[in-house]
Amino acid sequence: MIFEMPHEQIRRAETREINDVMEILRETIYKSCFDSALVAKVISDFWVFSVDGNIHGCMQLMDHLDCEMIEVIHMAVISRYENTNITERLLKYAIEYAGAKKCQGVFINIKDNTLYLPLYPWFMKLGFKRDVSNKIPWTYKNTGMDCWVCPAQENI
Repeated sequence: MIFEMPHEQIRRAETREINDVMEILRETIYKSCFDSALVAKVISDFWVFSVDGNIHGCMQLMDHLDCEMIEVIHMAVISRYENTNITERLLKYAIEYAGAKKCQGVFINIKDNTLYLPLYPWFMKLGFKRDVSNKIPWTYKNTGMDCWVCPAQENI
């Protein structure tokens, strides 16, 4: 068989996929924090992990020009795919994306995503470390959030 679309891919979310992104966010730790109007405003900041056109996970990437970093927010995977490597692959993509944009790296607020990320062996192997060098934006430092930083890389 010949396929026009890759079997698995990470790509920008499309406007027509707002409901799919909303479903994933509602199913995970974000239960009722979002409405479709809010997601519609920033849908171009969302990236999805799809398999055969079906979305299994998503994340939002936000540029912080003040510190030349990219924030990974609202990362979520459909519960039946949680024990696969989708979360790891989304984070790897974010790190490569930051490298391609010539940013210093990415950071992630563990509390807003999942408190368990640092427990995965691959998390620190990717290069994530607690933000002790104060690379994250001032607004985050001020609130005492538990952020982890990873230097940008290309093709890890």
